[in-house]
Amino acid sequence: MDKEKINKVLTGFLLLILIISIMGVVYIIKHPKQSEYFSEFYILGKKWHGLRLSH
Repeated sequence: MDKEKINKVLTGFLLLILIISIMGVVYIIKHPKQSEYFSEFYILGKKWHGLRLSH
């Protein structure tokens, strides 16, 4: 194979890798992993006024 053909194959391969990498970054940004779930918890005192314990 001559150098020009090798150069075209490598350029195409690198372009493919670049496109796949960009698509992966976009996917990660659009679909972040939600790590922890929290719920709110209130302790009710006199006259049903709540004390908020979480944010």
